[in-house]
Amino acid sequence: MRQLQPFEWYLIREFVEDYKDGLMTRRSMIKRVLAITGGVATTATVLSSLGITPMTRAAYAQETTPVVPEAQSPLSVPADDPRVVTADIVYVGDGADILAYTA
Repeated sequence: MRQLQPFEWYLIREFVEDYKDGLMTRRSMIKRVLAITGGVATTATVLSSLGITPMTRAAYAQETTPVVPEAQSPLSVPADDPRVVTADIVYVGDGADILAYTA
C-alpha cells in the first residue's frame, strides 16, 4: 500500500464528514475514497481507521429503502380521497407529445 499524501487524507476526511452529516450517501463516499486510494482493500482499511465500519445487511436494507416523506402542509389530503378527481392531459407538439395531469 502506498503512503497517502496529506491532501488525499484531507479529502478523505472531508468525504467521511459529509457522509456522517448526511450530505453524501455511503455509496458516493466510498466511490470517492476508492478513486483516491485506488484499491478496495486500501479503501476499507482507511475508512475503518476513520470509524466507518462495514454495513450489516439490515443497515444496507435500511439505507437503500426509499422513505416517502409525509405531507407537511395542513392543506394536504390523503392520496385516496374520493373528493379529489384527476385526469390525464396530452399536449400534442412538433415531434413530441407532452403528458400532464390536472386535479
